[in-house]
Amino acid sequence: LAPPPPQPLKLTKQEQKKLKSQRRIAKEKERQEMIRQGVIEPPKPKLKMNNLMKVLGTEATQDPTRLEKEVRNAAAEREQAHVDRNIARKLTPSEQREKKKRKLFDDSNTPDRLVALYKINDLSHPQTRIKVDLNAQYNQLTGCAVIYDGISVVVVEGKSKTIKRYGKLMLRRINWSDVSKEKEETEDSNDDKPANKCVL
Repeated sequence: LAPPPPQPLKLTKQEQKKLKSQRRIAKEKERQEMIRQGVIEPPKPKLKMNNLMKVLGTEATQDPTRLEKEVRNAAAEREQAHVDRNIARKLTPSEQREKKKRKLFDDSNTPDRLVALYKINDLSHPQTRIKVDLNAQYNQLTGCAVIYDGISVVVVEGKSKTIKRYGKLMLRRINWSDVSKEKEETEDSNDDKPANKCVL
């Protein structure tokens, strides 16, 4: 078997920016050279209200009303062309969903699978159990929850981005102390239980 081909060198953000700038400058120089040789015709000067006198000179003073109208029409056309290009580039809702899914679940740059383990003091409340379960399904995570009196453990496995999202839900978004307060109010228990929380 032949050895695998060498991996492409990963560039830093600054290096990528520099390369992009160099490519753009080279492309512009090539275009200017082609204009100089007469291969392509030079673009018409971009008329605006503030450069009208500079571009047209004495011609601008002969019929300023007509010229102003032409300039405004040209500016409106340029803006409309810009809007049309943006609309043509815009993804459809289904394409947007696919892109989001691809970014979350098909990330080839990160390790294949990661495992996270969360310790919760009390996971007996049905509302939190549903949140924990449904969000794991939504993020395409596999795993299990062990619920026991006094301590519960949730183990999940999946891609790094989805694990990170799930971690935000478990550690930040769910207010574990509120759930335990609700339970205490319904049970009228006066025991000094430790505050309900979730730790990674």
